[in-house]
Amino acid sequence: MADLRLRSLGAVELQGSGADPGSVLRAPKRFALLAYLALADGFCRRDVVVGLLWPDRSQEQARNVLRNTLHHLRRALGPDVIVNRGTQEIGLRPGAVECDAVLLAEAVEAGRDDEAVRLYGGPFLEGLHVPGASPDFEAWVHEQRRRLERLRASALTRLAEDAEGRGDYDEAVLRWRELASQDPYSSRIARRLMEALDAAGDRPAALRYARIHAELVRAELGADPDPAVVELANRLRSAPPERPAVVSPTVSPVETLDPAPSTRPSEAELPVPVEAGPPVRPAAHEPRVRLPRAAWLVGIAALVLTPLVFLLRPSDGMGLEDRDFILVTELSNRTGEEVFDGSLQTALTIALRQSQFVNLVPAGQVRATLARMGADSAARIDVPMALEIAQREPWIKAVLAVDVTRLDTVYALSGQLLDPTTGAVVLAEEVRAGGRAAVLPALDSLGRVVRRRLGESLSAIDETSVALPRATTSSLSALKLFAVGQGAWDEGRPEEARTLWSESVALDSGFAWAHASLGMANRWIDGAASDAAVYHYEVAETLLDDLGERERLWIRSLIEVGRGNTDEAVATLRSYLRVYPDDAVAWANLGRQLWGLGELDEAAEAYARALRLNPADASARINVAFIYDRLGRFKEAATSFEEAFALQPDARTRQFGGVNHRAGFVYMKLDDPERARETFRAMLAGTQAQRADGLRSLALTDMFYGHHRSAMEGFREAALLSRAAGMATSEFRNRLYLARAASALGEDDVRERELDGLHDMVAPRIAATWLRSFGVELVAAGRLGEATAVLAELEAREGQGGDGLHRRWLQAEIAVAEGRVQDGLDSLEVSHRVVDAPLSADALARARARAGDYNGAARLYRELIDDRYAIGYESQEPWFLARYHLGLLAEEGGDGEAAREHYEDLIELWADGDEDLLVLRDARARSARLMEDSRRTGRR
Repeated sequence: MADLRLRSLGAVELQGSGADPGSVLRAPKRFALLAYLALADGFCRRDVVVGLLWPDRSQEQARNVLRNTLHHLRRALGPDVIVNRGTQEIGLRPGAVECDAVLLAEAVEAGRDDEAVRLYGGPFLEGLHVPGASPDFEAWVHEQRRRLERLRASALTRLAEDAEGRGDYDEAVLRWRELASQDPYSSRIARRLMEALDAAGDRPAALRYARIHAELVRAELGADPDPAVVELANRLRSAPPERPAVVSPTVSPVETLDPAPSTRPSEAELPVPVEAGPPVRPAAHEPRVRLPRAAWLVGIAALVLTPLVFLLRPSDGMGLEDRDFILVTELSNRTGEEVFDGSLQTALTIALRQSQFVNLVPAGQVRATLARMGADSAARIDVPMALEIAQREPWIKAVLAVDVTRLDTVYALSGQLLDPTTGAVVLAEEVRAGGRAAVLPALDSLGRVVRRRLGESLSAIDETSVALPRATTSSLSALKLFAVGQGAWDEGRPEEARTLWSESVALDSGFAWAHASLGMANRWIDGAASDAAVYHYEVAETLLDDLGERERLWIRSLIEVGRGNTDEAVATLRSYLRVYPDDAVAWANLGRQLWGLGELDEAAEAYARALRLNPADASARINVAFIYDRLGRFKEAATSFEEAFALQPDARTRQFGGVNHRAGFVYMKLDDPERARETFRAMLAGTQAQRADGLRSLALTDMFYGHHRSAMEGFREAALLSRAAGMATSEFRNRLYLARAASALGEDDVRERELDGLHDMVAPRIAATWLRSFGVELVAAGRLGEATAVLAELEAREGQGGDGLHRRWLQAEIAVAEGRVQDGLDSLEVSHRVVDAPLSADALARARARAGDYNGAARLYRELIDDRYAIGYESQEPWFLARYHLGLLAEEGGDGEAAREHYEDLIELWADGDEDLLVLRDARARSARLMEDSRRTGRR
């Protein structure tokens, strides 16, 4: 049996004992490479592989990335799964990987058609997006997909014909249906399925399929059905049944999307009979808390008795193309009933968002356009305003305006589609509801009509639509509270949003979206361990089956994000985006989750997709700037920050996420200190908290140039401001920085005083990462007993759900300081593999040097110097001192010339540094001594 099983047909999967398939599945290019090798006939040339997967890289860069990818694959799957042939070719060890696509082809060749059909789980590499891959790779995927589909079709055809030969028409119908689902436009398959259904005694089903096939061909291909299909349908309709017909239950449609009976052509004019509308399919699960069934039926009856009125009916819709954008105005409530304010707007948005054909203009894009117009971002988007916005954005193809009015107990919902270029009404529709309970079903019906008139096919509407009371709630009051809560959340008032969403679920405990939002609010306000968040996520999960596909996938992604299940959140968002690829918010959410997984290139690509769809998203630009910073792409990071600040000027002084600090230090990494200081000084005109952050950034800038004494004053003032603002963590960090700056200058009294004060601040609100940093500083100061007390605090937190990383790290530092070097070294190796950060590299390098592994320590110090991301954080000082440590290691190894070069690197960086910096003074002395030694040796 193979070591690994690769599933490439349908959902992609990788299984194998002792392997780590998750790390492969999270990285699309790793999985793509494995799949390519699995389907290859033998070995593949490395230059071909890099050309397929990394076409935009230089040959040298691409080969380095390939080597890194192969390293990850071997570590995840086993060292001998991927093998080399010479230096230029790679392949899979025979028998190492069992791939369903390969097995399918082998089964078809051997005549095992049943097995081949079972192996086919869906299109090859369905939904696998490989950022940056070449068009040739996409062409290869498409070619494999078509090849495997043809193999499956040939197997199904043989099975169907064999069943017919045996007289097993039920089996034949099953096989022809599978073929029809694969190729619904094939007239040959349509005829064979109809003949099999008739032979099986189900002629009504054969005629129904003729109608479905005709509708699909007209809607999707813009053509008439094959005359042979029409002729067969007419022959079956007129011929007497050869066997008793199987009676199929039917459900009368609630609404009709075809012309009224008086305008409908006669049966004789239709080549294939067409039903009034698609049959209504019963829900798979009854909603848990909804209107009583009798009340719901009354609402339906009211809607049916007050039929749809078509004021204008273009025969071919508006001519929109697939995935065009429309702008929806704010719904106009002319009834005087407040319950409709906000609630119907939200419901209409959800009804239209179910479409895979048309997209709605994002709210963020609307606000950005308003800003360019010089209008208030909170301005009402009525028809004149919407038309002006659409005229400025030529990619907006239509404007939809909806209003609701009331006459006695009858409500009328009217929709108008307007041409943005002329403002002319292209079409108008109206539905009426007999009572408030029927308003949501009526709005649902209006949404379907609008989608049809925009050009979406009936089959697509039927496939994607779920009745609004199921997709949202049957309670208008609950929906209104939900909508107002969403507005509060978007405007940065989470407590208010939580209150409103709580009231919403109190009115309808089966409102899945409100439960998911409430879970998110509780997690945001109370932390990830919030019991309330856990509860509401669980309730939302139990309600997912009642929702449509879009709402189900979206809420599932919210739940997985809230639970911290990043892998599952990524998988769900990818599934969502396969169906709804123009959702900018979903792309941004995917980027954030990929970032959390450390898949930075893929995260940047996801954010780029989000920004192509919504260029006005300042937050997405800030996040992608963070990612570019981490990738070392500092120019791109600076550009992204500047674009974000142009869109949202107040973001320049934003504290949340350290936006100002990160932006300023990007300029430092670009050797533009004046631009950095200008960025930091912008904070000094703000609140106490902003001033504290600005002063800390300026102090770290001083330390960058070796001006530790002036930095001490900045940290001291920042700590006082942090305390006044009630920012305990900020004060803790500022005092820790102050202690380190004092230590570098040999001011031990200041250092000891600050460390003493930090002891009094240790509390649950100080995060474990800062406690670990404090403990490490105590170790460096030789205060091991107090470091052990901090360790005990971290151990207690681990028992309360902490991950133990920081405890293990500090424990290792203490072990090394106590002389138990190997014990500490083992733990630090693990910590660095998990964290892979400058501080963990510094800790491991120090431990390796203590253990006598000078080469290993030197390698880590060089890696640390290469990582300019360390600049601006706690790791900034180790980044500088790595040069000094490399000098010491070189001296230890007897290479005086190399040692002097390392010392000179530090001296050059701190050329204007404080004269009393201990390390700088020692580096100068050592460099001078080594130079003198070199001269003396030369004179000899």
